[in-house]
Amino acid sequence: MKAWEVWTWEGHPCLLISNQRRLDRKAKVVVLKGQTLYSGDPAPTELEALLDVEDGVDRRTVFTCDLLYTAPKADISQKQGEVVYERRRETHDRRRRQ
Repeated sequence: MKAWEVWTWEGHPCLLISNQRRLDRKAKVVVLKGQTLYSGDPAPTELEALLDVEDGVDRRTVFTCDLLYTAPKADISQKQGEVVYERRRETHDRRRRQ
């Protein structure tokens, strides 16, 4: 597991945002939980990051940047991909706005 990878947790995409030392050594990590964005859904807010297939999710997915979850690594499965550099910066900036 590496920071900025997208995995599955509790049936949803999750973005690993813990630092690499925690990911390597601890049983619990910090994630952002994603929700698939469908047509007709409201546009993401300034505190939400939008990821898409380039980042390893099947469909456009919104991650709420001001709501952090602690997840047991044992419950995280199925690596989906890794966030591209441009969206790493966007996501980081949105997390700082909280």
